[in-house]
Amino acid sequence: GEGPPSATPVPDTNTISALLNALFYVAIAFIGAFVIFLIIKSGKMKILKIIFASSIAITSFFFIFLLTLAVPYYLGNLFWGITAFSTTTYWVIFSLGIVFGLAYSILTILSMVYEKTPQPLPQIMAMLFAVLAGTYLATFLPTLVSIFVMIGLSIYDIISVFRGPIKKIAEISEERYNDQMNNETTEESLSEKEVIGQLEEESTEQLENNAEIDSLQDTVENDPPESLSQNMEDSENEITHSPFIELGLGDLAFFGMLFSFALVRLGFFSATAAFVGVIIGAVGTIKLLEKTNMMPGLPLSIGLGLILAFLVWGILALSGYSGWGWNNPEWFGTPI
Repeated sequence: GEGPPSATPVPDTNTISALLNALFYVAIAFIGAFVIFLIIKSGKMKILKIIFASSIAITSFFFIFLLTLAVPYYLGNLFWGITAFSTTTYWVIFSLGIVFGLAYSILTILSMVYEKTPQPLPQIMAMLFAVLAGTYLATFLPTLVSIFVMIGLSIYDIISVFRGPIKKIAEISEERYNDQMNNETTEESLSEKEVIGQLEEESTEQLENNAEIDSLQDTVENDPPESLSQNMEDSENEITHSPFIELGLGDLAFFGMLFSFALVRLGFFSATAAFVGVIIGAVGTIKLLEKTNMMPGLPLSIGLGLILAFLVWGILALSGYSGWGWNNPEWFGTPI
């Protein structure tokens, strides 16, 4: 009945404390990205995978565990006015939370970290994880802190992509990819030389069969087999390059955070406007990617989403509407 506890290091009582709390979360993002950069630079990919798997496992477990505990209380209070359960019922819910949390955690690790599940389950699990992360952030962070966090991380995203850790990580990845391709090219070149040498050794036998080969070539040129014609046609139509877009897990998480924030704090109409803003921003970001290799995913989508969400909220407030789909948020604290 008292809502979720505030997840802020500084008591959220005014604008200054909200800014300090937002800076705390932005600092976590910066430190985390810098540590990842150092690990990748040193080539300790196994350590990075262990850290990633551990963090995913812990957060995934608590996402579902807390959700399993909260849903029965919410539904019981909503439909039957129940605010407490018996000890037996509580332990059943608690046990189910552990079972569901462990199951989801294991499935998430197998899908996202070790890729042991069939497609498209890894992508589905990644999106679900990101949405849950964003939802929890929007729920546990106070209203003004949430706004400052989204704005602060959007600004940090710009700096990180063009000047910071993300740019460095991309450069290292590209350099290692180019080295790998060069090594593969060298190996292929050596293999070709070995084949040429073997062909030269067999050249005497081939010369004896020149007449037969010439006859076969004439036959193929005049009346090529159907399979050969099909292979030549397929070769002409072969796609040699396919550009793709990578969207970070953090981007998805904060898109989910924006939508959940607007839905919980401002209301359904503002959440719809925020969703439209995210889509427009994502399309704009994709268009900008035609001119550059990397673009921060947050600024346009988060910026437009926040602007449209508060624009709709403000219009409804000025019109005097206070019915379904509109909420008057408390800017400090996290009452639900």
